Amino acid sequence: MDKAIKKLRKKYIISASLISFSVILLMLILLNVITFIVFRSSNRNAHEVIQQAAHSYDYNTETFLLSEMEKNKDGDYIIPRSVDSIDSVTLSGVITSRNTAQGWYSAGGGLMFRLAVDGTEKFAYREYTFNKNTSEVTIDFNDDSTLRFEKYALLNESGVTDDNFLVSIVWWTSSDNNSKDDISLKLDSVTIHYNADFTKRNIMQMSYQNLFKNDIPTVLNETSSFFMVSDKNRYPIAVCSGNLTTHLQEQEVTEIMSTLSESDGTVKINSSVSYQYLISEKNGIIVYSFIQNSSANKNSTQVLVISAILGIVIFIVLFGIIVFVSGKIVAPISDGFEKQKQFISNAGHELKTPITVISATTDLIERKHGNDRLLDTIKAQSDKMGNLVSELLELSRLSEINENKSQLSHFSVSDIVNNTILYFESRAFEEQHELEMDIDDRLTMYGDSRKIERLMGILLDNALKYADAQSKIRITLSEQKGYIILTCSNRCTEINREHLSHLFERFYRAEESHSNKKEGFGLGLSIAQAITELHKGEISVSLNDNIVIFKIHLPK
Repeated sequence: MDKAIKKLRKKYIISASLISFSVILLMLILLNVITFIVFRSSNRNAHEVIQQAAHSYDYNTETFLLSEMEKNKDGDYIIPRSVDSIDSVTLSGVITSRNTAQGWYSAGGGLMFRLAVDGTEKFAYREYTFNKNTSEVTIDFNDDSTLRFEKYALLNESGVTDDNFLVSIVWWTSSDNNSKDDISLKLDSVTIHYNADFTKRNIMQMSYQNLFKNDIPTVLNETSSFFMVSDKNRYPIAVCSGNLTTHLQEQEVTEIMSTLSESDGTVKINSSVSYQYLISEKNGIIVYSFIQNSSANKNSTQVLVISAILGIVIFIVLFGIIVFVSGKIVAPISDGFEKQKQFISNAGHELKTPITVISATTDLIERKHGNDRLLDTIKAQSDKMGNLVSELLELSRLSEINENKSQLSHFSVSDIVNNTILYFESRAFEEQHELEMDIDDRLTMYGDSRKIERLMGILLDNALKYADAQSKIRITLSEQKGYIILTCSNRCTEINREHLSHLFERFYRAEESHSNKKEGFGLGLSIAQAITELHKGEISVSLNDNIVIFKIHLPK
């Protein structure tokens, strides 16, 4: 019974631990899922911010601050754009005069570039003029009347190429009193207005400052991001390096564009860092936004590690509490079983004396006065009571589990089974049952041979009691994976499957009523279970096509 209590406590610990583990695991999963959703939402917001701003940008206009442009040896600003795709250029600047009394004054310069005329490369330019109170001047590249040419020799000297044009600040100045030295012109920026043919353009280089006017959203500062823009034919129009450490060059943009699919996905930049990209198309413009949230990935990993460590700590604490509480829970049950066992032991020993006296007195009266029907009844009932007390005491002793080591030895379990079957052969013959055996004759084990003999006797006695009339009883003994496997099966149409789980309970009888049709007290299978557990084995029962099968696993 102590083993049953230990099993009960073990089941409670396992069940409570599994429930605790499941709850903790579920909480950890939910926590990490929520964290993942938050980070994913942050990435999604970053994508939406980039795409919304990128779609609202005018890609037919590009502004260059001259303070950021390179100069050639003559001091002209180099604008790295081809004039082939330009409709017009707007120059922004300030013209001033030190002589405030002047009624009018002006100054001018030119835009210099290569131009192919009748198959010949020429050095061309277009002049611009700033007058008093003028801050912007637009040069129309479609108006050939503003086009001028210079000597071809100046092409190589100026540094102008097919992919750039030059901005000269001041060529001339003029005023109403011809005080040219009083006039100064400072150009601030050059704004290019492109035509609709993207294929003739250089890829536009942008920054978040251009896109958000120095008011960059916080969500972009938390990620590594950039975007690219193309036309509907996937020809690259612009690239914004965002908060990358280096600017993406045209060749890199072309290579990245060639690796992108037509749907959202991921791509590796510089063959190392993976970026998630989303594609959005609007009015013939396609925006590719790229996000790599390293801080989110790092935080997600930290949350996973911390939550796992915290979950383990909580589970260990809960497991300790469960073990402690389980001891408190089974303590009353253990005490109750101990008291029950002590009562059975005490009552059994107290009953043995009067039963012995009754039996002896009955024998004495029978010798003096002869056989009598009443005396036979008293004797039969006293014998029955004596058997009950003996079985109760036997079960009580087996429940204590403290096996006497001196009774343990190596023995032939095959011989024990064969001899026990031999004892029951005459009874089986009288009750018209056939015993069928399949016994491996070479099996030995370590244990108490007398108890194993008792176990085999209980199984055969039970089979003979409850087997259908003139049916076969089958006994097998074999070895499987280091275990002795003993089975005893018989046909029994009276038993239902619902009875199986109760067969090893004390005083349980499978028939509908506790009649005297079959002798016994319902303790035999309880004793068989106790003997099996004493040898660290397992006993089970199953029902298949009205065949009851008792199966015992015993370690060798």
